[in-house]
Amino acid sequence: MTGREVTEHQDARYGTRWRVVGLVLAPCLAVVVAIVSAMASGALALSFVAQSGTMGLVTQGLDGTDEGIVVVSLPTRNPDGTKGTVDVARIGVATGRISGLCIARPVQLLGKAFTLLVRGGDTNPATFEIAANGLVIDVAEANGVIAKRGNLVVNKNAADVRLGSSGINLGGSADRFGIQADSLQLRNIVATVRAITIPDLLKLPNFSIRVVPGTESCPAP
Repeated sequence: MTGREVTEHQDARYGTRWRVVGLVLAPCLAVVVAIVSAMASGALALSFVAQSGTMGLVTQGLDGTDEGIVVVSLPTRNPDGTKGTVDVARIGVATGRISGLCIARPVQLLGKAFTLLVRGGDTNPATFEIAANGLVIDVAEANGVIAKRGNLVVNKNAADVRLGSSGINLGGSADRFGIQADSLQLRNIVATVRAITIPDLLKLPNFSIRVVPGTESCPAP
């Protein structure tokens, strides 16, 4: 993914491109129709973006090379329609693999709560079966364990954080905090995210989408 593509992704934040058709349908069916339409139009092919609020993300592990973390401010839209900003940690991985992935996205349709569950990979923590080259995540909160790491530069000028020769631009500014690593492996990650971009999202092994009534969370790793 190029820096230009990342910028375009940022400009489209909080405007999920789900095409909800047939609101007279039963709520759950309407959600499924919206998701299928988004898949057909490619809206889920590159990114999964919350229109507002956050999503839950769980993975058993991330093994990456040429990684960076910068603090950035994102525009937000409050429930009352007012606009603001929120700080997030933007994590980028030039070359990486993930061990199992679950995303839980709360949705509201016709005044009822549903959860969109997106899953891929397997339950074996020893395998990193999901390609995550060009992965970019905007994280509001995260917990995990550093299993191993290579050279790590902490408190680097965010504008100078580079992901190897990938050309991915994380959009850090000169006055913000940054971290750069040549390699890093994390385990048992439980995060709250604003957005996640995975190239070829629909090509995840064992990829599945389920819509369930109410508010559900991804199982702990």
